[in-house]
Amino acid sequence: MTFNEIIEAIPVWDFLRIGIAGFVCLISYFILYYIISAFVSVLEKRIPKPMAEVVHFFLLYSFYAVVVGVTLNVAGFNIAALLGAAGVFGVAIGFASQTTVSNVISGIFLMIEQSLRVGDVIKLDSIQGRILHVGLLSVELKTIDNRIIRVPNEHLIKSNVTNITALKERVIVFNASSATEKEAKKVLRDAWSRMDLAIKEKEVSIAYSASSSSLVGFSVNIWVKTHNIVLAKSEYIEKCVEVAREQNVALYVSVQK
Repeated sequence: MTFNEIIEAIPVWDFLRIGIAGFVCLISYFILYYIISAFVSVLEKRIPKPMAEVVHFFLLYSFYAVVVGVTLNVAGFNIAALLGAAGVFGVAIGFASQTTVSNVISGIFLMIEQSLRVGDVIKLDSIQGRILHVGLLSVELKTIDNRIIRVPNEHLIKSNVTNITALKERVIVFNASSATEKEAKKVLRDAWSRMDLAIKEKEVSIAYSASSSSLVGFSVNIWVKTHNIVLAKSEYIEKCVEVAREQNVALYVSVQK
């Protein structure tokens, strides 16, 4: 049987109902998209944008699946057969994409928990970077050397993640050593008093950390704003060098890792 013979064998009503069903499904998609987009735009004021995108995705395609099913059923199509085929197909896809499903579920939990947000600087294993995007499948990080790293959400859920910028204030710990105890403590305090990036409302803490017959070790804790932490580390060491030279004190200072 040729293609033309097959087409001629199909009643005109079948062509008509297929066309009407297709048209209704197409129009329904755009109507649902507009309505759900308007609803989610209001919802974005109360929940994070990534979470709003997830809500938009699930609402749109859930309602659209219902509309398509009802439309096809009204048009006279056998929905039971379609649902059976869809079920078998869904099971096959589920077994083939277990990792993807795990990442999606992990992504939803990350968005609900809101422990990681766009703009946060996090440390995961040997990776440290600023979050550019939190998606359903992965989180994108930008490292200090300008690399983009994609981390699967499942890995974030299973690993210990340090959110470096979660709090607005942090303590920087410096290690210092000198052969002159009193003079060194004065240098360390004077250097702190000259800092612009230190939080002066919180006093610097200088404690003994080690000692020997010729050297004394100190641990210096300084409070700074989280977004100034990199510059503050450099500033304190510069001030220590400046004051130590003025007061003629031999002093070694480093940032504790």
